[in-house]
Amino acid sequence: MNTKKDIHVLIAPDSFKETMSSIEVSNIIYDELHQLHPNWLIKKMPIADGGEGSLDIIVAATNAKKIDVMTYGPNNEKIKSSYAYLEEENKVIVEVANHVGFNYKNINSTPANTSTYGIGYTIKEALKHHPKEVYICLGGSITNDGGCGIACALGAKFYNNRDEEFIPVGNNLQEIKRIDTSLLNLNGAKIIGLCDVTNPLYGKNGASYVFAKQKGANEKMIEKLDKGLIHLSNVVKECINNDLSNTNGTGAAGGIGFMIVSLLQGRLQKGIETILEFNHYDEIIKDIDLVITGEGKLDHQSFQGKVIDGILQHNHHVATIAIVGKNMCDETFYKSKGLLEVYETNETNQPMEIVKETCQEDLRKTIHKIKYPY
Repeated sequence: MNTKKDIHVLIAPDSFKETMSSIEVSNIIYDELHQLHPNWLIKKMPIADGGEGSLDIIVAATNAKKIDVMTYGPNNEKIKSSYAYLEEENKVIVEVANHVGFNYKNINSTPANTSTYGIGYTIKEALKHHPKEVYICLGGSITNDGGCGIACALGAKFYNNRDEEFIPVGNNLQEIKRIDTSLLNLNGAKIIGLCDVTNPLYGKNGASYVFAKQKGANEKMIEKLDKGLIHLSNVVKECINNDLSNTNGTGAAGGIGFMIVSLLQGRLQKGIETILEFNHYDEIIKDIDLVITGEGKLDHQSFQGKVIDGILQHNHHVATIAIVGKNMCDETFYKSKGLLEVYETNETNQPMEIVKETCQEDLRKTIHKIKYPY
């Protein structure tokens, strides 16, 4: 039990999906704790796992400069997006969700007809800085084109049976006959995909069968999308003389993970590990007595490469609790993983339309339930 008057607390939550960003969650927890315990020494470190919101988290943790860019959305519409440039380390950060996220989904958008071309276009613009590394934050996409759009924007050419060049989307991946990568140009940069999933490109555990339904695909479309990704992997295999479709994470963001490790010759790594590194987490945690983490829903997947899992892997013997919207894990399970307590903001299981209206006040009330010391 810690008997020090000045308790050192680190607030390190993920976002609460569909309600609050991790930055908003951190600010609310900080404000309430500071009023309750003015003598506590409290630090904020909003966290992400490589998915939505990761760009802003990295910018907040570093001296990276956010740069606006006119590019393309998933429906081939002109959009204003952004990337970040960390000059001191010569790194660029691009977020998939900022280009092809669910906020760009319209009534006609499906994972069969949407494209990742705009992500590649933004990367091409960012390559003007001559970075040594480009980090692509995967997650939150409405696409399923295997990353072909990205490759096209960077110079790769895809041809059909009539030897016509085209930009493949999920619906016509099976029309790819050959790929020409002779003009594919990354300007010497290494591409690194940040992801929080281990799914392969195709199959029952792949991009289409696991993620396409939530993007608007029905069963018939999912089957076609999966066959398209199988065909894409076969053509790419001929191109690079290597089959990487079963590599962990290649199914991330509708198959963008696959394009990164294959034609772009990059690599995939855990997003949470990279973001903790950007935040110098291991150094900061040395002086911390209590870590407060959290996310929208705590379930078994939370302990498989997500933010809470990453936090616990690095906390060692530091007391760690979680504030979550909904807790789907029993006490024995979450304590076996290292969480001392879990506090729910939506204990009465209110529907999302109500939660969106009350989430901030619910979070404030929940903070008052936190017990210390542990």
